[in-house]
Amino acid sequence: MKSKLAVLSSLTCLAGGFVLLPSAQSQPQLGPCSQYIGKTCPSTASEYRQCLQEDGLPDYVMCYQGWWIWA
Repeated sequence: MKSKLAVLSSLTCLAGGFVLLPSAQSQPQLGPCSQYIGKTCPSTASEYRQCLQEDGLPDYVMCYQGWWIWA
């Protein structure tokens, strides 16, 4: 009886651990900001995009008068 309880307890712990871990695939992959800056975008769009700086830190660019600029 004690061994069954220990096995069930271990399985519950393992299952709970898997549920708590975030999936790397569920997180969107950000591209480099250099793919946007200085390039054209739809002039009617007022949108922001998240991207990565050269040092790997996240940042934002925005579409302004037909060009991607730093937000």
